[in-house]
Amino acid sequence: EVTGGDGGFCHIDQTNGNVMVSSYTYNNFYYSTDGGSYFDYLDSDNSSGLFINPSDFDDNLNILYAGGSSNLLKRYFDIGNGSPQNYDITLPDLGADISNIKVSPYTTSSSTVFIGTAAGRLYKITNTDNSSASIAEIGASSFPNGWISSVEFGSSEQEIIVTFSNYGLSSIWYTSNGGNSWSEKEGNLVDLPVRWALINPNNEAEVIIATELGVWSTTNFTSSSPIWTPSNSGLATVRVDMLKMRDADK
Repeated sequence: EVTGGDGGFCHIDQTNGNVMVSSYTYNNFYYSTDGGSYFDYLDSDNSSGLFINPSDFDDNLNILYAGGSSNLLKRYFDIGNGSPQNYDITLPDLGADISNIKVSPYTTSSSTVFIGTAAGRLYKITNTDNSSASIAEIGASSFPNGWISSVEFGSSEQEIIVTFSNYGLSSIWYTSNGGNSWSEKEGNLVDLPVRWALINPNNEAEVIIATELGVWSTTNFTSSSPIWTPSNSGLATVRVDMLKMRDADK
């Protein structure tokens, strides 16, 4: 335990492991520049964002992005490069709170940020790191009106998987062309919330998902109806919220 509280999203800079960010509820953030020996306040905002608020960290530009409201994206920059500063980005009203944030690892000279909402809408924001930020909706009209729980990439920014964490709807959607068209990938999966997904960047047919009933996987994700099976050997069949892959060694 480094900063206490209920616990929320946390990040370790993948280009400089001494830089870390932890969060409490809403937009309460702490940061460290010495590998976690000492943490200082980054923000203590209890009036914006969700109770456990989504955020993501741009490892290349040292910028933290977090949900603010249906028309606000929080941005904290110069983390690890001096005194951190906050500059919020005003968005068109998205109609619902931001439920997931994903910084693209494939755009490195600027920030391209993907945000999902609690009403099942997906947006792509380019140049998010500066004043010329531009937003476009890229989700499908056939997306369910549900909670987007994760946005993840395969081998490029064109290959995106989106999950929903509600009962009674199609929980897994995929595009190979940056959102121009989408395919539903529920297959034989039982009706349960899906909270996160990872695509094998070396084999797009292999996908694992974090669900209300442990981890599930498929080896034929590219088919029109993937076959999902539990993948819980050594792991209890309990709710799993997130999956992370270490890029250094996969």
